[in-house]
Amino acid sequence: MTITNRSPLPALRSAALVVGAIAVGLAGSPSAQALAATPAPDDRAPVVVFGPLSEPAQPSYATCPKGTTLIGGGYEALPVTLEDPHTSPPLVADMVDVNTPSFLRPNSWVAKMLRGQVHAYALCERRKPN
Repeated sequence: MTITNRSPLPALRSAALVVGAIAVGLAGSPSAQALAATPAPDDRAPVVVFGPLSEPAQPSYATCPKGTTLIGGGYEALPVTLEDPHTSPPLVADMVDVNTPSFLRPNSWVAKMLRGQVHAYALCERRKPN
């Protein structure tokens, strides 16, 4: 049996604009709450890119498309578990050992489990035209 960590992706998609407000310390202000309730125009909304499900103990890369810049990322894990009749749920015998911008692939987020499988995801900001 595998245990799937809950991904913050649905909340990330619906609250992408709040990220900027939090970054400047405005999350509790009335103007930030109004901003969170107002959807961004399509040309300003962040792009979320999902990498493929990795092989066990291998990395997954999520690369931002042309015209965007990596601004963050994360993962969804499928860790290796140990079945033990004395524990419920099963014991997780795994951990994420990489969750960072990639040094090997520009404009990409990379994630990797020690033993299990992982999906990387990247949050990409659209570049402003010159």
